Amino acid sequence: CNLSVARRVLPVTDRTGRNDRRSQAGRSFRRPEVAAVKVLVTGATGFLGRSIVRALASRGHEVLALARRAACLPKNPPSQVTYVRGDLRQKGEWCDDIRTVDVVVHAAAATGGGFADQFASTVVATENLLDCLDWQSLRRFVLISSFSVYDYAGRRARSAIDEAQPLEPDPSRRD
Repeated sequence: CNLSVARRVLPVTDRTGRNDRRSQAGRSFRRPEVAAVKVLVTGATGFLGRSIVRALASRGHEVLALARRAACLPKNPPSQVTYVRGDLRQKGEWCDDIRTVDVVVHAAAATGGGFADQFASTVVATENLLDCLDWQSLRRFVLISSFSVYDYAGRRARSAIDEAQPLEPDPSRRD
């Protein structure tokens, strides 16, 4: 399965061997044809989630969009999108609804609150999600995170943050 949810950014190298992101501007990117799959998007009404839902539906994928009960849902969602109400912090009916998905894009996260709220909305929620998935039929799991998991305070000024960056040693300081 070669499912591409977001635009893939390939490094462009200038004559000195350095990456030059400015030279990527305006370049067209041809997406490979992909067979339609059933995709669960958590955090489907959030800033990233709603764009992910829209992009997947526009490419013909069947989207199961998980949203908290208090979230505002779009009035006229595309026919490929089914909204499921549920809170990942507690297992519920949503757990049965997601067992038939091929791909998961986990974009749900806490954006505020104290440490206990953030722990429940990220760690506990992710554990509940993982427990409810049918790992035999799941083809791909995509986790959306942020740079706040990295020890960005300990890096050199103006240095890049990438996967090689050490993790934040004190998780309670994570935002």
